[in-house]
Amino acid sequence: MGRGPRGEELPDGISWDAAKMRYRVRVPGLKSPAHGGKTLQAAKRKKRELEREVKGIRPQTLSAYIDRWEARKARAGRRNVKKERRALELHVQPTLGQRHLNDLTPGDLLDLWWTLYNGGLSAKTIRNIHGSLSSVYSLAVLEQLVDINPCMQIPRGEMPRTGHNPWKKYEPEEVVALLTDERIRVDRRVLYALFFYFADREGEGCGFTFADYNRTLEPLGSMTIDKQYQGDPLKGSRDDYEATRRFPVHPDAAALLARWKLAGFASINGRPPRDNDPIVPNPATMKARSPNAVYKALIEDEKRIGIEHKRGRATHGFRKAWISMVHAAGADREVVRVLTHTGRPRDVLDLYTQWPWGKLCETVQLVQLPVAGEVTAIGGRYA
Repeated sequence: MGRGPRGEELPDGISWDAAKMRYRVRVPGLKSPAHGGKTLQAAKRKKRELEREVKGIRPQTLSAYIDRWEARKARAGRRNVKKERRALELHVQPTLGQRHLNDLTPGDLLDLWWTLYNGGLSAKTIRNIHGSLSSVYSLAVLEQLVDINPCMQIPRGEMPRTGHNPWKKYEPEEVVALLTDERIRVDRRVLYALFFYFADREGEGCGFTFADYNRTLEPLGSMTIDKQYQGDPLKGSRDDYEATRRFPVHPDAAALLARWKLAGFASINGRPPRDNDPIVPNPATMKARSPNAVYKALIEDEKRIGIEHKRGRATHGFRKAWISMVHAAGADREVVRVLTHTGRPRDVLDLYTQWPWGKLCETVQLVQLPVAGEVTAIGGRYA
């Protein structure tokens, strides 16, 4: 066992070349030693790289390894793996996909994240993608294809920051405009009404089907929220906790949906609706619209009717508007939480608490838009 420049013991296969002031690495199977760099850490990395080379493990591109990661995680039952894969394909692979796994540095990733952020992608979305890429690299480290996970090497505070800014909600007059202005296509306005009246996340609203609507309950019908737009589980759902909730259908929303089902749906999509149809499908495919497509359409519609686009608001602005309005009307915060969030019960009392349906309906009816008649007419106006 050799010694380093300060007299420290060196691992097997690594030696110090005092004449050239650098480390040398020797691996069984290679005829001559290799240049190991000027730091012991670099020499260790070089040694592991050469060992992989001797074993016939070739460097893989990021895109190729993401395929393997997806298959492994899907087999292990990882939730939302398809959604994570789509985000990586859309935002990471076009720029870094053909790079080798062990070539990417924390600096490369930071450059990409800030480019995406400056291009309009939200900090929260970027952090979600960063987490998915970190999972890819964690598997690569486990399989000894790389030595470090570059996602874990980014210093704290260097990533785009998230925050809950109060201006991200729509004001009541903006909600009214987005739901009633005839310069916006009627199917989009129906979808925006779903986002508002059910205070749902974008993936949930895009995934609503006619079968989710139960009209038999009293005093208000219910919309079952148990999935996202491609059948993905809800946020907050876990293997041992299925985060399903029932949301009372506001009378204005019920009137809108009745007119939409009776006439408006067919006027846009060319046929009457079926139970398993999305309430507002993509007319070209008759499948659920993607949140990304809805976000782009929303930006166009804001511009069309003169609403200032505020970064980070998106369809979540309808959800925040609804929550703000019911709180301002005096709603019980715990009831609002049950209606809008699907997280795991916080304590044993949550497990034993089930709010009466009538109380949930009372809370929903606290929301009153000033032009309800115009809103309820959306569904069939262009029939």
